[in-house]
Amino acid sequence: EFHDNWNDKPWLNGTGDGSDDRYSNDFFGGDLAGITEKLDYIGDLGANTIYMTPVFAAASNHKYDTADYRRIDPGFGTDADFRKLTEEAARRNIRVILDTSLNHTGIDSIYFDRYGNHPAVGAMENGAIQADSPYASWYPLDPDNPEQPWKGWSGSRDLPELNKLAPAFIDFAYARPQSLMQHWLDQGAAGWGMDVAPWVPDK
Repeated sequence: EFHDNWNDKPWLNGTGDGSDDRYSNDFFGGDLAGITEKLDYIGDLGANTIYMTPVFAAASNHKYDTADYRRIDPGFGTDADFRKLTEEAARRNIRVILDTSLNHTGIDSIYFDRYGNHPAVGAMENGAIQADSPYASWYPLDPDNPEQPWKGWSGSRDLPELNKLAPAFIDFAYARPQSLMQHWLDQGAAGWGMDVAPWVPDK
């Protein structure tokens, strides 16, 4: 649901305001290039850090339902736009901090792929557990519970929880030299914020 007026209130389901029946899908525009254009203004305010909620590909407006940790959401721009932002920010002594959740992904992620929308085989491809998926160990799936074989974070079915101690996920997230965390640091991020940190083990 796209709003032309930045000052609109988000629509609320079931109120007759023209909204659909889905939550978290109001969009007001704004992108990485827009932040880059405002860096002088941000610096003049005295800010030396920009802390961003997730900018990775995801269906919702909040982007905590990550679909692909290694790709900037097209609504925000491109990987090149992110690099330009971090380069221009660094020239002004402004650091860019990224936020991510390593506790859950989105149900429509390339890793889970509940609806079969992605080329690679997800852990729950088309609604069936795929033991041969490269992401199978990422999720604590229960084949004995066909009605709800995954645990959704905070009860949300759209946010399947990750098995944070799975070696394959640890390698992907931060252990390998080319891990997710290192990848975005190499693209210019100055650090990380960790969403729902109490649910992520210290290991």
